[in-house]
Amino acid sequence: MLKYIGAITVVFCCALMGIKAAGEYRARTRCLRGLIGALELMREEISCMLTPMPELLEIICKQYTGPVANLFKICLESMSKDYGKGFSEAWNTALSLSQGLHLYTDETETLRALAPHLGRYDGDGQAKALSRAACYLSTKLDTAEREKSSNSRICTAIGVGGGIMLAIILI
Repeated sequence: MLKYIGAITVVFCCALMGIKAAGEYRARTRCLRGLIGALELMREEISCMLTPMPELLEIICKQYTGPVANLFKICLESMSKDYGKGFSEAWNTALSLSQGLHLYTDETETLRALAPHLGRYDGDGQAKALSRAACYLSTKLDTAEREKSSNSRICTAIGVGGGIMLAIILI
């Protein structure tokens, strides 16, 4: 009886590991989608409404949740705390401190490249930089969607299958 309980526990734990790995793919696409939306919102607000950066960060914090909102919240807090700190420094600090964004290095560097352009008086330059970054992240989102559709099922199946094989070996 104890063997069977142990086998069921092994299968369950391995299945959870596979499901967690599949969840990483879903979280990555969710974060990329949120970042693209936030960058598009920033571009529209800057080019059409000329919204000041602190107000814009507050708007984004209210409209988004999770790691994306946390990124902009950290940036806003960093700007508020250190009055001498400009947007560039606050943005880089937020990118360094934010967790759970599931971004690859090149995507993080694309967001870092926005720092010198944002928070300036040149609205057109800011809008162009935001458009370029959103476009780049959109191509990465397409790749992440393909990875998610192919790899998330594989991760789940490997977790369940590996757990069953391990349980059979242990019994």
